[in-house]
Amino acid sequence: MLLCLYVVLTIIIASLYVGLLLYILVQWEAAPSFDLRNSNSLLHLSIVIPARNEENSIGSCIESLKASIEKAIHTVEVIIINDHSDDNTVAIVESYDLEYLTLLHLSDYLKSKKINAYKKVALEYGLSEAKGEYIIQLDADVVVGEQYLETITAIIQSEQPDFVACPVIFNPDDSALGHFQCLDMLGMMAVTCAGIQSNNWHMANGANMIYRRGVVSFSEETLASGDDVYSIQKISKDPANKILFAKSTAASVITEVEKSFADFFSQRLRWATKNKYMKSWKMQAMMLIPFLNVIWLLLHIAAALLIGPHAVALGCFHLLVKLGTDYVYLSKLSSYYGRAESMSYFFVSNALHIVYILSVGVASLLVNKYTWKGRKVR
Repeated sequence: MLLCLYVVLTIIIASLYVGLLLYILVQWEAAPSFDLRNSNSLLHLSIVIPARNEENSIGSCIESLKASIEKAIHTVEVIIINDHSDDNTVAIVESYDLEYLTLLHLSDYLKSKKINAYKKVALEYGLSEAKGEYIIQLDADVVVGEQYLETITAIIQSEQPDFVACPVIFNPDDSALGHFQCLDMLGMMAVTCAGIQSNNWHMANGANMIYRRGVVSFSEETLASGDDVYSIQKISKDPANKILFAKSTAASVITEVEKSFADFFSQRLRWATKNKYMKSWKMQAMMLIPFLNVIWLLLHIAAALLIGPHAVALGCFHLLVKLGTDYVYLSKLSSYYGRAESMSYFFVSNALHIVYILSVGVASLLVNKYTWKGRKVR
């Protein structure tokens, strides 16, 4: 009886995982691709970038935007909000003599007030100064391609969206951890696309998203993280709002991976802490299925002590199902985004994925405060 129940539960959990990834791939394929098209009318765009201690990346970010702006025929302003940086971030920004570049200081906006959600207030400050019809929100550690703004404006002009979630792709180093982060982020881009395409859940990445001016606002009283997910979920509550995923390599931004396990864990814990506040049961279910799948995979080890060879065989079957499904899933995405080289690290990445899902998933339920950019926030 116990063995039968064990087999049935294994089949159910494995089937839910396979079904979820296949569903995501079906929705991914159904989503339209946005290729570069000619822009027929002028747009005024505002690029808003909060920055705190980004001396190693802000120069590359500005240089990439400069190259993309030179190819665009639209009016573009770039607003960088310095969030109390104590490195060379400000000096680097000030070294650029660009008529469309404005540097704001959050200290001028906040005075001496201490708050929790510094990034959100920095964004709100930037939005209050923005003049564009659409806001392009970027992180200070990303770079864009030369065709980025042309592609974004083409999407805006053809679709007239209220919100666009855009891809964020990692540039892997030569480490297994780097390639794992790359593959994991590719998987999340498909999840983001599938949710928007199906209208079943709504996610976005604050490192690269676009919205009509006036539809997004931020509050200092909220969680430090979640400027992206909570914004798109709020907009999705009104069916009149049009939300898109920019399925396009040209609309992507590139950022670097975390170099150490400690930094990676800290980053992902920060991302995951907001998940427990999600109100959508569909989104909760989508996140719960991979977590349950990993828990059950690890339970096969304990089951082997009670049931013996049958548990070993069932555990191997379950693992092979996960490996096969993940391989098909990630092969499709890595090929689309030009990251096929990361698939050579597929097996070690899959092992890291199991550890990552379990450790971050459990920690996110227990942790309410964490350190980000040298600050203790919640």
